[in-house]
Amino acid sequence: MSWFELIFSRHANIDNSKIAEVFLVISVLLEIRGDDPFTYRAYRNVSRVIDRLPHQLTQIIQDGKDLKEIPGIGKAISEKILELVTTGELEYYEKLLKEFPDGILELIKVPGIGPKSLSRIWNELGVGDLVGLQLSIDDGSLKTLPRMGDKVIEGIRRHLDLLQASAGLFPTHVVMPVAQKIVNAIQDGFYVNLDVLLAGELRRLEEEVSKISIVCGIDDKQTEFLDFLQQLNEIFVINDVVGSKIFATTSEGIDLEILTSDKRKFAIDLIEQTGPNDHFQELMYAAKEENIELKECSFIDEVQVYKCVGLQFIPAELRFFPKIFKMAETNSIPELVSVNDIKGDLHVHSTWSDGKNSIDEMVESARSLGLEYVAITDHSAGLGIANGLTPERLIKKNLEIQKLDNSIEGIKIFSGSEVDIRFDGSLDYSDDLLQSLDVVVASVHNSMNQDRVTMTNRIIRAMENPFVTVIGHLTTRKIGLRPPIDVDLDTIFEVARDTCTALEINSSLVRMDLKDRYVNKAREMGVALIINTDSHNCEDLKAIEYGVKIAKRGFCQSHNIVNTLSLNAFLKWIRSEKSKRQIVLAELFEKEA
Repeated sequence: MSWFELIFSRHANIDNSKIAEVFLVISVLLEIRGDDPFTYRAYRNVSRVIDRLPHQLTQIIQDGKDLKEIPGIGKAISEKILELVTTGELEYYEKLLKEFPDGILELIKVPGIGPKSLSRIWNELGVGDLVGLQLSIDDGSLKTLPRMGDKVIEGIRRHLDLLQASAGLFPTHVVMPVAQKIVNAIQDGFYVNLDVLLAGELRRLEEEVSKISIVCGIDDKQTEFLDFLQQLNEIFVINDVVGSKIFATTSEGIDLEILTSDKRKFAIDLIEQTGPNDHFQELMYAAKEENIELKECSFIDEVQVYKCVGLQFIPAELRFFPKIFKMAETNSIPELVSVNDIKGDLHVHSTWSDGKNSIDEMVESARSLGLEYVAITDHSAGLGIANGLTPERLIKKNLEIQKLDNSIEGIKIFSGSEVDIRFDGSLDYSDDLLQSLDVVVASVHNSMNQDRVTMTNRIIRAMENPFVTVIGHLTTRKIGLRPPIDVDLDTIFEVARDTCTALEINSSLVRMDLKDRYVNKAREMGVALIINTDSHNCEDLKAIEYGVKIAKRGFCQSHNIVNTLSLNAFLKWIRSEKSKRQIVLAELFEKEA
């Protein structure tokens, strides 16, 4: 099963985003088939309505409310939603899929191929899957179709290369919710205070993973534990049990390994299962040099394991790094940034644009997580598809923020915007309007196939704007969905440092942008970095932990991350002249040290 098919697994929990995806795919398929534009546009509009709802449709149905009361949802759509939610599938959708080649779902997701182009690719070239698409590029037939210029084809080629490079792997953003569901089911169902931790590639936060690895501290309850796991057959099916390791397959087709351990061995088992394998082997070799049999020892935690062989503790996020043992031997691993260091989130969306929760709800969630400040950065006018704000609506939103900020305690609310970097590097708000905002996140959202020089200059122009605070999701990538833009990152980092423009580490598992090695490079070059969630709902705010993990993999300390500053210090930073912010930042961190 492909990761895209996983989204539509009938065994998966049906939330609004999945329902919206189903209706979006229906609209595309109808357009490809040549149906009445009114029909496929109606499905597309319904998809947008559902995706922006502040409450889950499943809950609305459970509460006995009429779906037709939701603007944009009529009788026919209401019935389809009810069928999808209650049965886990939609007959109309399944029948429609059978009219098309098996690979159509994957073709739909290829950047640069819209419904009209896809229709021609299928009908005129006979291409119905990714293999055929690659062949049509190689033999030049794709280029014969309208709108298939060199830039578009190069973008498609890059996407296919990305997919080929990750063959056999699942994007972490697809696997993590499945893994967390399993962890929660075990913790909630077996017994209280059970140690259940993710290990393997997920714990190291690799971008793509081959399996889910979990370590469970069940002590001597192996038989009872196996009996319990058998009851979770709607989530996964056990294939084999070998010693203390249980091999299973999730309902989404992902391999699952569960290692049962006890308190005495839990720490060493967790290190082994976290991997990578060569890291654990090197640890075992270090122990052997000290005449220590690690697997025969009892440890309180992982820190003690490394300490017993004379090594500084190595965080899970760094165990992939080739030189990390040398650093641990000399006690030279720095104190890296932690979740507790983060004081604010500066990239948050609300229902004013394409968010699913109100400003009040987002702020309250941020406060409950212990944040000292938050910036509400809804999309600007240029991104119409995301309900971007006109200047008039932005002014109204800022008034609402001011009112709430004056009435709420325990958290500061900043007015902001995620403004669109146009194809030529200009921004879609005037400087006067930008100047009225506390935080400006500038991001690329379109024209992503520009050549390296053009794209680099485009972003540089945005950074040179005196009112741009941070560049959001710099490479624009979506893992498994869209390749990164072609941009000269070394030059971008230099200009970011020289213009005192911060760069975002986007915590979203879909993006993980900047990539860890680029975070490391930017840090070494003296670029100010900010960890943001790019939240579109309250739950997304918790994803800050993933951004911190990326920062750790880039060897970031708290003084490399702007939003580890306390509220008062952060206020001094954003209120200082942009050209002086590097100096101000260094002074502020020195004072807070």
